Formats: sequence, C-alpha cells, structure tokens
Amino acid sequence: MIDKTDTGSLNIKQINFRSSFIDKAVKLTQVGAYDYKLPFEVNHKQEMVLVSSPMKRKQVNKYLGYLREYFDIEYREDKGDRTENGMTIFDSAIPDNYELLKVIPIIDLNLFKGKDITFGLLFRPTIKEIINEK
Repeated sequence: MIDKTDTGSLNIKQINFRSSFIDKAVKLTQVGAYDYKLPFEVNHKQEMVLVSSPMKRKQVNKYLGYLREYFDIEYREDKGDRTENGMTIFDSAIPDNYELLKVIPIIDLNLFKGKDITFGLLFRPTIKEIINEK
C-alpha cells in the first residue's frame, strides 16, 4: 500500500509478502544462509551492524579460522549492556581505530537458565588505521 503525501512524495505503508516467501526467508536465516543488520551502539555511536544466525563456539572457531586465512580480523566476546529501548551497547569491547564488522550470538546451553546472551564481535582496523600503518 502506497500513500501520496501533500508534498508529492510517496510513503510505503505496507508490503504484503506471500507466506511461502516468508517461510523460505525464515528457514534461510535459521540455517545461517544470510545475515541481517540491526542497530547497535558501538563506542558511543549508533551503527547498523551485520548479525549472523546464532552459532555454537565450535562453529564460530571454524568460521574464524576460515576468515583469518584471508583477512586481518580480531575477535572477542562480550555480553554488552542493554538500554531502555532494548538496544545493545558495546562501548569497551571495540578498541579505538577499529570497526565492528559482525555480531555473532553465541549458542550456550546455559542461556536457557537465565544467563545473559554472549555475543561474538568480529572487528578489524579501520581503513584509516591500515593506511597509517603503511
């Protein structure tokens, strides 16, 4: 559904998808076939960051091994802090002059016992930092 405003611009009010499309998208997300972006606060700035499907630590280690063959990346885990509106904040987890590339929720059996979610944070030096090193 599209509405036209008084100024002549168009506002998309609603997009209807077939349930078969939604079902396929959900299945692809569950098996980790693609990532999606969510807002996080990183070093006092709000950013849209890629989030992968949840992985077990063994899967994360295998994934990191593959990435490190080709890219200069860093990894650390953090629980993050939650704001009142539900956004997760990673202020101390990412060093200065680094950028957060991806957030990986870690599957932990203790998660169902009321523990906080652990996030794997994949980051790299910023382009500016890489240029300064050369």
